[in-house]
Amino acid sequence: MLRESTVFAHKIIEFYADRGIECSVVDEHLSLLVTLSAAGETHEFRYGNRAFAGATNWKRFYQVLERELSNLKAEASSPPESRRHFKPRRRREEFAAL
Repeated sequence: MLRESTVFAHKIIEFYADRGIECSVVDEHLSLLVTLSAAGETHEFRYGNRAFAGATNWKRFYQVLERELSNLKAEASSPPESRRHFKPRRRREEFAAL
């Protein structure tokens, strides 16, 4: 019998393969580490253990995959300079608000 996370891994790989995105899935202890690559950009996210508990909500599962695909496309379309300085600017704004 396959572990439930293995079934999810196969579904994740199929989802991104249908869209022409390279995808690898690593089964960690409590989550799946998903790495997407397209157009020289990579994006990683974890699909956590809460997803495997109880009844599966397939609509939510595919919404998460669509959101991560749009994140990958957004990263690929944004200029590298703005991505590099994103977090420090946000921190400065947070400290200025205090």
